[in-house]
Amino acid sequence: MRYLILLLLALPAFGQPAFKGQELYSWKRDGHWNYALLVGTNRNKTWAEIEQAGLGGLDQLEKRLDSLAAGEMIFWFHRCDGGAGQLSYPPAEIQQRIAQACQQRKLELASPR
Repeated sequence: MRYLILLLLALPAFGQPAFKGQELYSWKRDGHWNYALLVGTNRNKTWAEIEQAGLGGLDQLEKRLDSLAAGEMIFWFHRCDGGAGQLSYPPAEIQQRIAQACQQRKLELASPR
């Protein structure tokens, strides 16, 4: 129950951007790109947290972006505790598609490069 309360407190109010934005992570496994989007905090996430929050592929990421409030900040940086070598950025054309998806939804993406 305590974890549920903490989770609810971490979620942004409906229609409002999260206080510290969202954190986007990407990695390639078995030839497929995977993504996770987590509420921003002041600490590095663990690889286990990132992997557990995995959304799947690009289509699932875009659906998740649909649920974010306009003006939301998304930070796409690969810092985590343990397993950091598993995180990587997709090719430029996929990065561009994600950037365009964010722009169309009026989300602010802090690019990896």
